[in-house]
Amino acid sequence: MKKALLLTAALACSGAVAQEKEIWACQQIEGTMLKWENSRWRSVLISPLPLLLTLDGENSSFKTGDSTFPLDCSKAPLSGSDDVLSCLSNIKTQHILINLNSGKMGMTSLIGAISTANYRDSINAEAFNCTKF
Repeated sequence: MKKALLLTAALACSGAVAQEKEIWACQQIEGTMLKWENSRWRSVLISPLPLLLTLDGENSSFKTGDSTFPLDCSKAPLSGSDDVLSCLSNIKTQHILINLNSGKMGMTSLIGAISTANYRDSINAEAFNCTKF
């Protein structure tokens, strides 16, 4: 019994206790895309879409429309701040950065930059304002 209590106390003090899942509603405020057309890149604006972000470590995800995309999220201290999370898609082609204090979020998709076929995926950069539920 003493060993179990000591282990519980040690885990609590070391910060090994799991963090609660967080749900954020995000509205795109700006977005741009490089689209491959006629063998060259063309810049176009992205129509704003709402996004639902679930933060739960390696079980995180985002949903837009009827599609859900898995993410792996972890702390990403920037400029001395502990309030920024970095999330990567399971194939590491989409990246999300979110500031948990301000709710500001950025999302990029870059796989099209390295495509070699005549068809290329688009390259996106989007800015969001998010609110925690």
